[in-house]
Amino acid sequence: MIDNFTWIAGDHSFKLGFSVQDVADTRTATSTQLYTFASVAGYLAAKNGVNPFAYSSFSQFFGNPDLEYDTRMLALFAQDDWRLSRNVKLLYGLRYDVYAPPDALPVAPIASSRDFARDGNNVQPRLGFVWNVTEDQRTVVRANSGLMYDQPLNAIYEQALQNDGTNARASATYSPTTAGAPAFPNVLQAGTGAQPNLAWTVDPDFRVGRSWQNNVQFERAIGQSYAVGIGFSYVQFWDLPVVTNINLINPTGRLPTAGPSSAPPSMRRRARIRATTPSTRSRRLARATTRRSRCRSRGDSRRGSSSTWPTRSARAATTRRSPAPCRSRATPVAAAT
Repeated sequence: MIDNFTWIAGDHSFKLGFSVQDVADTRTATSTQLYTFASVAGYLAAKNGVNPFAYSSFSQFFGNPDLEYDTRMLALFAQDDWRLSRNVKLLYGLRYDVYAPPDALPVAPIASSRDFARDGNNVQPRLGFVWNVTEDQRTVVRANSGLMYDQPLNAIYEQALQNDGTNARASATYSPTTAGAPAFPNVLQAGTGAQPNLAWTVDPDFRVGRSWQNNVQFERAIGQSYAVGIGFSYVQFWDLPVVTNINLINPTGRLPTAGPSSAPPSMRRRARIRATTPSTRSRRLARATTRRSRCRSRGDSRRGSSSTWPTRSARAATTRRSPAPCRSRATPVAAAT
């Protein structure tokens, strides 16, 4: 549900709005039994009963095929379009986003999967102006700056709910020589040989990625149909999630550019994904590190217009997929057992 309210008073144009989203997500996985053959001849031998173990592998999914979870998103914003004079207009506002992750699994083997933390400090100030430099209204300077937060990452919570480290959703894989392997075309009884899935979880310190976006543009009208312009953009990112598997044991070294001492404090916060197999009681860790990058680009950009700049739509896709050169550094990952 989305609703906006506009109030014009003198040289001011105030705008207030909110957005509420309640998403009910339902997934169903097919209960599969899959035989894989290395050749047509092997398949025909198994089909005709000559060699029912002519396959190369067999896998079967067990457990609950359904997954349901709900997420809620709330956004509030307020802005003012203030005409200071005939040639100058000021735009300023504030936006707030809060995301309620899905309910966790109270009996999950991993403690951090029993309660997902909420990131609720997503306050985003915005500021911009438009200046008609000349009296003929044909030369314009535009500038804006604002803090933007990324969309919530539902996928990481879905992974944590699906791959919870239990037998609720498990699978079994056999080769023809494995004890208990079925003869084609038979399948296994429910749960036979099933292994718990590799558990994923979201670190309680995980934060939604954010960016600081800045634009300055100069434009000059030529004739009645043309205009030329030049612009400058500066974008800085924080807390970009980078999923890294750290199940490796006894690493032999690090990348040449890696090193904890060289990473700024804002890059040392990590979103961690843990994996465990209850049957072996071994704990494996995978970690989603956060990284910060800075981009500078030049181009004709009109982000920050009076109608869209304080809303989420102002997060132009070109900001995150800009062809401009970027410099980024990632926090090094240490192996753990």
